[in-house]
Amino acid sequence: MKIRAKFSLFSSLLVVLLTLGISSAVFILERRNLVANLNREQMVQTKNFAAVCQQAMTISDMLFLDNYLKVLRTQAGLEWAYLMDPRGRILAHTDGRFLYKLVGEWRQQEGEKNVLEIREPVRLRDQIRGYATLGYSREAMDREIQKSVAQTIRWIGMLAFLGIFLGLSGAWVMAHFMARPIRDLAEGSREIGRGNLGVNLPVRSRDELGDLTDQFNRMARQLKELDELKDQFISMVSHDLRSPLAAITMHVDYLLSGARGELNLEQADMLKICVEASARLGVFINNLLDSAKIKAGKMKYHFASFNLGDALGKVTELIKISAEQKNIKMRVQDWSNAPPLWGDRERIEQVFSNLISNAIKHTPERGHIQVGWGLEADSGRMITPPVGEANQASSGRSTGGVMKVMVANTGSVIPPEDLPHLFDRFYQADLKKQKEAGIKGTGLGLFIVKQTIDAHQGKIWIESDAARGVRFYFTLPLAQKEESAHPSPFSSPLVGERGG
Repeated sequence: MKIRAKFSLFSSLLVVLLTLGISSAVFILERRNLVANLNREQMVQTKNFAAVCQQAMTISDMLFLDNYLKVLRTQAGLEWAYLMDPRGRILAHTDGRFLYKLVGEWRQQEGEKNVLEIREPVRLRDQIRGYATLGYSREAMDREIQKSVAQTIRWIGMLAFLGIFLGLSGAWVMAHFMARPIRDLAEGSREIGRGNLGVNLPVRSRDELGDLTDQFNRMARQLKELDELKDQFISMVSHDLRSPLAAITMHVDYLLSGARGELNLEQADMLKICVEASARLGVFINNLLDSAKIKAGKMKYHFASFNLGDALGKVTELIKISAEQKNIKMRVQDWSNAPPLWGDRERIEQVFSNLISNAIKHTPERGHIQVGWGLEADSGRMITPPVGEANQASSGRSTGGVMKVMVANTGSVIPPEDLPHLFDRFYQADLKKQKEAGIKGTGLGLFIVKQTIDAHQGKIWIESDAARGVRFYFTLPLAQKEESAHPSPFSSPLVGERGG
């Protein structure tokens, strides 16, 4: 669960609990207040009745008291009202049938009722001359209390709903504003992980999160400076290595030619090892330089029409020795009827060299490597070189389709979590396993392949499964519209195979 959801949930739960707690407390206090007010009103009514009784006895006018009893008779919830003397004889009653009877007799005739009686003494000249009593129906009292409580509940419910709504809205807004800088930091970390060291996050507040964001931006700037220094160092060292490497290669080739005397078999093998090591080092240096150029946006592509079969033949001739050393069988589809392509031949040769070399490194002994092609329809797009590049073709070339190329090899599959990152700069899948298998690499080959295919407005992707191994697919634009029909790519057995 994300921190925003956690904070929102916690805040919402806290708001709900506080609202329910406050509402419950208000309800209990309000109910007590209602009961207290009702009791207070009953006491006031009883005192008023006692005062009327006192006045009636003072002026000896019981008719005045009877008229007041008639008024009390209409009061809701009042069961009876009466005045009795100290001996218990009823002097006045809301029911005239019980006049001058003893209270005990009246109660026997009336029977037991759920009534609350409130009694107040009536005094004349500091002597108790009687008792004024009001009887209230408890059921009526309960109904009145429930009615008032129901109304109170409605008000409390409305206020609680409003409070919860405002509280939840406030919690959501607060969670949003608190989580936003955290989301920015997470996205910034992902950007740095993807190699974008130029990320600069907005500082949204001056609290701890703002300080953390500021430190993150400072770290990103330092990483970018270090990365630029690293690129400058790599570029400088790579350039400086080219000259001595060229001299080594030239002198070794000179010795192998026999110009300085005939070599025995052991000497020739040693020099061949030097040639092979120099070639690998040359590829490594070229990859470093190309990677630096691509990152700096200075890579140049010389677009022209060329035959991919010729380019691929040159590549396979150079690297077939590496395949033979591991007894790998390399099958290459016949390219004699392949249409010409539009692109930079040298860079496409590098694409094939990197892909096939990568396949050889990751194919076990006695494995298989397969290179095939086919045509796919396209929407007649224009393949136009980047504007302003030196030594580029002067105009675009209209195409009627693309060529789809496959480089496949047997061997272990690529873990699914590594597939999205294989074309990242310096990325190597399952590095521990590669070290155990003695596989060496820089993580630049596939990066250069991806950038080159993108520069040709093509696409490249990977498929990997245990049944079919690893397959790299990419597309390249045709130099001209091809009218003749060709078989679907890889739908039929490869023809014109050459063993490697």
